[in-house]
Amino acid sequence: MATLWALDTGRSYLVNVVVANEDAPVPGADSVDCNGSGGSAAAASECTVLVKLRKNNGPLACCSAHAILDVQLLYRDDFLHCVLSQSGDFMFVEQFEMPKSTLLYLLFYHSLFALPHEVNGKPIYLLPNGTTGRFCLDLTRENVAWRGSRKVRRLMACDRFVVAVNRDIRDSLCLAREYHMKQKGSTWLDVSYIELLANMASHPACGVCIMALELLEKNSGTVLAGCLGYSVGSVYHDFSMFTMQRGPEGFGNFATKLLGEALQQCGYNIWYWGMRLDYMEQFEGKYGGRVVCKSEFITRWGKYRNIRPTCTLEAFLRSGRCMLPYFVPVE
Repeated sequence: MATLWALDTGRSYLVNVVVANEDAPVPGADSVDCNGSGGSAAAASECTVLVKLRKNNGPLACCSAHAILDVQLLYRDDFLHCVLSQSGDFMFVEQFEMPKSTLLYLLFYHSLFALPHEVNGKPIYLLPNGTTGRFCLDLTRENVAWRGSRKVRRLMACDRFVVAVNRDIRDSLCLAREYHMKQKGSTWLDVSYIELLANMASHPACGVCIMALELLEKNSGTVLAGCLGYSVGSVYHDFSMFTMQRGPEGFGNFATKLLGEALQQCGYNIWYWGMRLDYMEQFEGKYGGRVVCKSEFITRWGKYRNIRPTCTLEAFLRSGRCMLPYFVPVE
């Protein structure tokens, strides 16, 4: 069976088919299913079929080539081929047909983080999928000096700070929302999405584990900075960071380096950050940050999402090998 990805609905395509065995029938000559829209095919010649697609009249009609019209396709491991074939910076999907948590687990499994949005009053998700690639830290890079800067060593030595993972995921998400509202006046991280992600963190599925790593003040337990993300096998994607106390100490930068070292020591392969933004430049070069081209990214994500790391992030943080001691709440 052959699958055609990223076609516009309401259009017709002539598809050239290469058949290894000259005596074999033309694949798809009788019927074609394209992104859940349905269609028909008539053999134009021995190796060409005419594919006619029904028009989509839903809220995503204007971007049907980049829309997931049949969410059942997400159950296919080869859906990553669809992600790779896209020519836009975003894909789109309606919030319908299946429980939202199930939809998000499947999207996350395929490297697609979901941003709540609306089109003509209809709720959809925007799915970032950079055309040129995605900014990542390559965790296979050797001899990364995570502890190399003086600021990092000072924060490690002062005995004032501790680290925690999944201390209270709902509270961590709320802190991230508070930070972004204060800094930018708006955020995609609304209250309903916080509840959805918090529930997903409590009930992992499809290998997707929602996580929050936080830097805290040792004596008071005050959260200073945090990184929110999810892991699938030995790939990791962070979808938000926040710094509750900004200052010369660089708490956010320190938390990032602490997490990077921990992920690398745990045996993670790649750390996906999203589309490249200006602030990411400081993690290029010696920290292994770069825009990973689409084909390499999809290949690595597809391979390592099904390979477990050598140890969990929490196990490493509690092992005493981390930059900071693990947080112990006061009873």
